[in-house]
Amino acid sequence: MLNPYSVPHDCEKQELAARLQYLSAKQQKVLRSYIKHVHFGDMNLTQWLQAKNVQSVSTASWRKPAIKGGNYWGTEESPNVDFRAAVDAYVAAMNRFHTDQEEKAISQANRIIRLASVRSATYIADLIGNKEAQDKDRLNAAKTVLDRASVETAEKSNVAVNMPSSDTFADMRRQAAKKAKEIEEEALNEWES
Repeated sequence: MLNPYSVPHDCEKQELAARLQYLSAKQQKVLRSYIKHVHFGDMNLTQWLQAKNVQSVSTASWRKPAIKGGNYWGTEESPNVDFRAAVDAYVAAMNRFHTDQEEKAISQANRIIRLASVRSATYIADLIGNKEAQDKDRLNAAKTVLDRASVETAEKSNVAVNMPSSDTFADMRRQAAKKAKEIEEEALNEWES
């Protein structure tokens, strides 16, 4: 059966791989387990060292001084410098990995919101121009557009009290569809790059 701590994590890029080359295969497994369960998990060091279902070592092995052949954390007077440096490098790499994942998720969410806003604007413009829709629905849709209009899209001081004609609505719909297409193309270009 494959030990999950034998398989490198996605955060293990070139810089970290260079640091891990100084560790044995068992040290790498213990390191990955320690990072997962102690640094980024729910266990404290004592719980991890005593756990039976994770890759760990005995407390004596973990604290064995490097000067006496200790392969792991060691003591403050005699630390295993390579292992501790690998822990620091792994934590930094994992933090970068999590930050990158969060930025990608935020970017995807922004894209979804932009594309949804294009569809919503088109729907509202269709409703405003729909002569068969009830007047109150058309008026509410028009108010929604005007409430959210910016300086670029409407002069708020010149808003007419009466409902615009269907030709005006048709023009607004064409403008909204054109703007929607531009936004969608921009979002797709960002997504592809």
